Parts: sequence; C-alpha cells; structure tokens
Amino acid sequence: MTLRHGAASLERGNAPALVVGMFTPSHAHVAERLAQSLRELSLPHALFEVPTVHRSISPKGSPDPVYAKANFISHLLSRSKGPVLYVDIDVVFRKHPDLLFAQIAAGADFAIFNWLACARTDSYAPIHLSTPGVSAQAQPRFFRYSHQIAGLSNDQLICSGAVAAWANTPAAQCLLADWFSTVVGHPGTEDDKCLDFAFNNPSQPADRSALHTFWLPKNFARYAFWIFDEPIIDHPDFPYSGGGWSEIKDPNGRQRVYLHRLAAAQEHFAFPRDCILDTQTRLIHRFQNQKLTPVGRIDLPLWL
Repeated sequence: MTLRHGAASLERGNAPALVVGMFTPSHAHVAERLAQSLRELSLPHALFEVPTVHRSISPKGSPDPVYAKANFISHLLSRSKGPVLYVDIDVVFRKHPDLLFAQIAAGADFAIFNWLACARTDSYAPIHLSTPGVSAQAQPRFFRYSHQIAGLSNDQLICSGAVAAWANTPAAQCLLADWFSTVVGHPGTEDDKCLDFAFNNPSQPADRSALHTFWLPKNFARYAFWIFDEPIIDHPDFPYSGGGWSEIKDPNGRQRVYLHRLAAAQEHFAFPRDCILDTQTRLIHRFQNQKLTPVGRIDLPLWL
C-alpha cells in the first residue's frame, strides 16, 4: 500500500476527519480527480495505491482479505489515531461536507447513507433513444424511472457505501470487525451487503446499541441516478450493475435485512414511471404510435 495523494503523516489538522481511499493503478486518473477536488476544498486526505482490491469490491478482485475495505479502514484508523472518512476513489467533492463533519465532531461513531432511513429514494436511469429528429448526445439526455426501496427503518441498514465515516471507538471497531468477519465468511458477496448483514446481526449487541450512528442525506453520497439531488459528495458515474456476486446464505438463518421489521414507505415518482424525461427541454413524454408525445413538464432542478 503506497501513499500517492495527501500527507504522509496522516494528520487531519483542524478537520474532524481524514479523508481516505484506495485505488489500483488502473484507477489512477479518478484518484487524481478526487485528490484535486479535496485540494480545492483544503480537506486533509490520504489516498493509497494498492496492487489489487478484494473480490467483495470487484468480482475480478483478489481473495486476499488484506485488500477488503473493512481491513483498509481499520488499518487507517489505527495509523491516524482519529476518525476517518472513507470514500470510494471515483467520487468527487463538490462542496465542503459541513453537516457530515459537524456530526463527526459531535461524536458520531459511524455515518453512511441508509436507504431505509430516507423517505425518498426514487432513482432514474438514462435511456438511449434513436428517434427521428433526436441527435446522439455525449451526455445522457433521456431518463426514466429505475428503482427505489419502499421500506423504512432507523435501526436496520441497507447501505450505499461510497462514503462512510468511522470513529476510532470500541463501538465502531466492533462493527468493523463484524463487517470483516462477514466478508471473510461469505466469499463472493459484495461488501455493501456484508456491511448490511454485519450491522443488522451484531456479534455484540451491547456494542451496537452504544454505536452513535448518523444516516447521511443523499447529497453526501449522491449517485448519478439521483438526478434531482444537488451533490455535495458526488458519485458522477452510474454504479456497477453487473453480476458476479453471490448472496449471503447464513447457516443459522440470519438475514441480511429483516423485512418484517420494516415500516411501509410511500412510493414517490418525480414524473409518471411509464414516462420519459427529456432533460434538455424538461418535457415529460410517453411513447405513442412509436413517437415521443409530450404529456407534461417538470420544473424541479436537475443535477446531471
């Protein structure tokens, strides 16, 4: 593990947390993009080049758990002696994360985006159209409804782990250890699902009840499918949606998420789910007679 961007001393200065991340040589260009965004905001950071990542991060990764996120974060916590803000290497900081840093300074042990703690998770995906009079676009122009999670809980987790803050406390270390054990015990399962399982099935319930958790708003881990949310920490690309991972099958019957404990959430749609949004004209269309027919307009701000 070689430090490529940031202070070798791993000092966080006056910031509540040190921003940390790791990348393979193939991702050096996005590591530089992230580092530049951190420098522009004067945020202390340490980005490390590693020869590979664990297969819980990429299906093509190594079986060596040394390169798992949980192990990397635990190692950096021990070296920095203070909280760390882990970020995936392909994010970009658009603004200073004041709210997140305030929560860390106030004593949060763990902060991450939790789909189950968010009232609106409606997500939209680009659709590539070949229609008369519509030229090809370098940036996606047309979007349609993609997915959401219609369940609510403040004490269970379904995470998107591109951004996560960790304190150097016994409660946070316990969750990290559970996460690492889950990754090792369920080879071939992606790390976000392993973190969900670890959080929702604590080995030490007393440590989990002592965990001071903060659920991040969407714009602190803003994925490209949230086109109506202004990014503070941005994941400008659409996340990997291919296969190659396996689901957790626990011999003791424990579940990644206990669905019977979820409260029902109202589904939300910024525009009808059978329609297509033209982000250039802001017109909402339906396909009628093999043509796009305008049926409305949207005035919400767009962030593409």
